[in-house]
Amino acid sequence: MKKLIFFIIFIFQLVNLSTCQPAFAAAGDTKPFENSYFETINGIDLHYRIWDVSQDKAKGKIFLVHGFCGSTFSWRNNASVLQKAGYEIVAVDLPAFGYSSRKRGLDHSQSTLAMLLWKLIDKIDSQANMIKGKWNIIGHSMGGGIIAAMENQRPENISSLIFVDASVYEKTSDMQKFFTGIWPIRFFVEQSARGKLTNEKEFKKLLSDAYGEIPDSEILKGYMEPLKIKGTEQAIVDSLINSKSKNQFDLKKINVPSLLVFGQNDKWTKKDTAKNMKSEIKNSYLETISEAAHCPMETQSQVFNVVLINFLNNR
Repeated sequence: MKKLIFFIIFIFQLVNLSTCQPAFAAAGDTKPFENSYFETINGIDLHYRIWDVSQDKAKGKIFLVHGFCGSTFSWRNNASVLQKAGYEIVAVDLPAFGYSSRKRGLDHSQSTLAMLLWKLIDKIDSQANMIKGKWNIIGHSMGGGIIAAMENQRPENISSLIFVDASVYEKTSDMQKFFTGIWPIRFFVEQSARGKLTNEKEFKKLLSDAYGEIPDSEILKGYMEPLKIKGTEQAIVDSLINSKSKNQFDLKKINVPSLLVFGQNDKWTKKDTAKNMKSEIKNSYLETISEAAHCPMETQSQVFNVVLINFLNNR
C-alpha cells in the first residue's frame, strides 16, 4: 500500500512538472530570423515574419498559415519567390509551434485561432508599411481549417483563399478529448510526443511520410529547432484536443475565389478531400501536383510557385 501511495505521489509530481507554465522568451530577446517580429495578442506572444515590397510595386498581400508541427520555416521555398513576383508576405507561427507562445490552457479551435490571426493582421495593417487592401490567405494542412474560419468571419477582408493539402474534414472526437483529459493518459501522450518530436530518427520518419521523400539534415534542423523549446509537447497536446472541433466553419459559405492545391501522393488527408472541397466551395479551382505528397510547397516548390502566382496574377 505504501508503495502504491509513493508511486501515485511520484506520478503527480511528474505531471505537475510537465504542466507548469514554461519559461519562454518570445518578447524579442532574440530574433530567430532577420525579418522576425513579435506581437502580443490576447496575452499570447505570436512570432511572424514579413517579406515586404515597395508600395508602388506591390501587387497584393499574402498571409501564410502553416500546418501541424510546421512554422514559418515551412514556407522557405515560397516567400521570397512570391516577394519577387510583387507580393508582400506575412508568415505566422501558430501558438504551440515555431517561436510563438507555449502558453497552456489556450483554446486552439479553428474559429478562435482565426479571430486571433485577424487581430494580428489588424495590428500589422495599422503599424507596418504595407499596401492597403484585401489579403490572399494561404493555409496548409490543419491551417486549411483555420483560413476557412477566417473567411467565414471576415470575407470582406479577403481577396482569395489558397488551400494546400487542407485537412478540413478531420475532427477531434469527444472520446479523444475525454481520455486525453485524464492526467495519467495525458502524461503518457505528452511523453510520447516528446520522444517523436525531439528524436531525430523518429522525426525523420514522420517528415519523410509527409514529404514522400527523405528530408536532408538542414530541413530536419529547421523543423526540429523550435520543437525543442520547453513546453512544446504539452502545448501541442493542448492543440490536438480541440484544434478540430465541430462547427468551426462552413465551406459552403465561402464565396471568394479559392485555389485548392493537392499533392497526388498525399496520404495524410482523407480520401476524396480535394473532390469534396471542390464541390462545396463554389468559386474554386483544383490543381493536383504530380509526384508531390502532403507538402507540395516544399518538395515541389517550383511547380507550386508557378501554379500559385498564375492564380494570383490572373484572377
